[in-house]
Amino acid sequence: MSHELITKGKLFKEGKIFSEYAYFGWGEEDAQFYVYSEGYKKSGDILIEQGLKNNDHNLKDKLVFPIIFSYRQYLELIMKHLFLEYSYLSREEKEKKIK
Repeated sequence: MSHELITKGKLFKEGKIFSEYAYFGWGEEDAQFYVYSEGYKKSGDILIEQGLKNNDHNLKDKLVFPIIFSYRQYLELIMKHLFLEYSYLSREEKEKKIK
């Protein structure tokens, strides 16, 4: 992604057509962890696909750490989602544990 997309306002902007934009912070906290985790997994999957398609070893070297980060973040968030969903603790206790 180029710096130009960010500075010209094409990456982050408001809109009224919901299908054309990404939204974050919606829904209950439990559901947000699941949605966020799926985003990191999908990002890791896309980066792996790009690395496998391309024979450029230099690109693969650059992608390896973002891939690892994406899957690690996915695992962390999915575990938090499962904890919030299925733990026997009270809501307050759960929130203290995950922060």
